[in-house]
Amino acid sequence: MYSVSWSTDGRLASGSWDRTVAVWKPEEREEYVWRQSVGYITALCWSADGRWLAVGTQDRRVFILDSQTGEKAFAYGTNAAILAFYWTPDSKQVWAADNGAGTGRPRVYMLEMVC
Repeated sequence: MYSVSWSTDGRLASGSWDRTVAVWKPEEREEYVWRQSVGYITALCWSADGRWLAVGTQDRRVFILDSQTGEKAFAYGTNAAILAFYWTPDSKQVWAADNGAGTGRPRVYMLEMVC
């Protein structure tokens, strides 16, 4: 699984075959800023304010990572692997969608941030 997402401030998040998420600042250096092991990554997306990074894994988990440190701030379980995310403009909710566990009928999960 490979995923990539750009933040509004120019950071790049990448999900790799080695089950890690890495955040990069491509214009500053070639090494990553931080790296975090999460599992086989199916989707990732920055929050609107750039504070959080939502990561979905093949084993039906969603992690919300602190975008500055990579620490796992929140974890949620879902019914199937997440394929897409949408953050609300205030970055307090993230909606996650799967494929209905193979039925092709999407399910959407609304995940509240408690900050």
